[in-house]
Amino acid sequence: MCRACAGKERAEEQREIHQEIIGKQFGRLTVTGWTKGKKNRTVYTCDCACGNKTTVGYNELVTGKKSSCGCLRKDEAIKRIEQTYEPMYKKQKEAQIDGTIAYELDAKVSKNSKTGINGVSKTNKGKYRAYINLARKQYHLGIFETLEEAKQARKEAEKKFYEPILKKYKDK
Repeated sequence: MCRACAGKERAEEQREIHQEIIGKQFGRLTVTGWTKGKKNRTVYTCDCACGNKTTVGYNELVTGKKSSCGCLRKDEAIKRIEQTYEPMYKKQKEAQIDGTIAYELDAKVSKNSKTGINGVSKTNKGKYRAYINLARKQYHLGIFETLEEAKQARKEAEKKFYEPILKKYKDK
């Protein structure tokens, strides 16, 4: 057989493979046609279930190395994130009373606190500012000359605002 005839025969075999694979589904990809890609290699044009179009090599399709346009990876990542955070969201929802997460009310003092007291910070002028957070809002309690005064104001505000919420949480 001459070279030209062998080349034509091989081309016919390849066309048969191309026609065989068109219309088949591989994961989320459905083969719609074929074309020549880089280095004159055959690549298949595919429609993804999400609506995108992509081109994929024969081996990637057949071996399952590529089964979507990339949407599958994104969907699985979103699912894993939801599974990770779902218990935390559930715990927060159960502990939420009047817009405030109850178990955060008696949290430890932050290691970044310069005063060592929750809800008390030092101002630029050397005085102390007292505040309290409730239902995702911060309430200003006043500016005080000494740390002890600011600490006392914060404690009074905790009794007034936090104790009813903590009581409801414990009763719940």
